[in-house]
Amino acid sequence: MLHHEQEKEVALAIKKILDEGIAQGPWQANLFLKGIKKKLEEMRNVFVNRIGLDYFNEEHRNPDATIEEQNIELYIALYQSQGCNMNKWQEVVLSLTNYTMGRRIYDNETDVKAAVRLSDRNLNHAYVVVSVPRDAIFEDTTESLRTDREGRQLVSLRPKAIQIKNINRLVHATGEYKMIRNFLVKN
Repeated sequence: MLHHEQEKEVALAIKKILDEGIAQGPWQANLFLKGIKKKLEEMRNVFVNRIGLDYFNEEHRNPDATIEEQNIELYIALYQSQGCNMNKWQEVVLSLTNYTMGRRIYDNETDVKAAVRLSDRNLNHAYVVVSVPRDAIFEDTTESLRTDREGRQLVSLRPKAIQIKNINRLVHATGEYKMIRNFLVKN
């Protein structure tokens, strides 16, 4: 169990390194790498349980309350040619942390629903809901107002505005999914 604030910070830094390694590795390349990923996840879970990070006090867990007030929900339209493969959707969602340029990002859900047109026969389209800081949004001028093909207004984000912890859910024709430990889990 952690007793000092410095110990907690070190433990959180180690957990963050493990989480990033698990999230960014080329794990789908072959069975050997998938096995290594599984071992890393087990090692991280054992570390979290032994150190007691899962029993972390609420005061340290809840600094998001003030951050939530400064964040805004945005909706990003996505396309995946292998729409029935949820592992591919998982890769697309995780790639949002690095690549948002050229993506259709809307500030309200009705616009993204109209743009995506989810149906049982069209599994190649989905959208993801993310929370980003208000200052991560570029202010559009009247000359550079971005719109999609149907004239709905689009939002532009600064680089690295999306973080994995701020990805709220993926809405797909098969249901809604949450990101839990870098995996899509159906609600």
